[in-house]
Amino acid sequence: MPDTILITELQNQLALMQAKLDALQEDKVEMQARIDHLLAELKLSKSQKYGKKSEKAPRGTFNEAEQHKSTEPPKHHKKGKQTLAAHFEREEVEHRLMVLDCPCCGEQLHHCGSEDYSGESECH
Repeated sequence: MPDTILITELQNQLALMQAKLDALQEDKVEMQARIDHLLAELKLSKSQKYGKKSEKAPRGTFNEAEQHKSTEPPKHHKKGKQTLAAHFEREEVEHRLMVLDCPCCGEQLHHCGSEDYSGESECH
């Protein structure tokens, strides 16, 4: 009789352990599903933050400038030297040099740099 009690106790413990094992396996499946879901969310978040971004315009327009068309022609910047406006006061300043010889070639310097002077001033 003691052997049958021992066998019954062992069978009860085995059933209890099997129930615990089944519960742990279910938890494992649920946890793995949650891990997969979180990894998918992380991948989506990274792709939205760091991935290629499409800047597609609505059909029919190329960009915002086409949506807001103006009747005025565009104002382009003029390149090069522009004349001073007439309302500005003009002041003529003349600088006199102490040394009249070119430091490169030693030849005598000549007048240059005024607006009415058309000759070239090159130092060879």
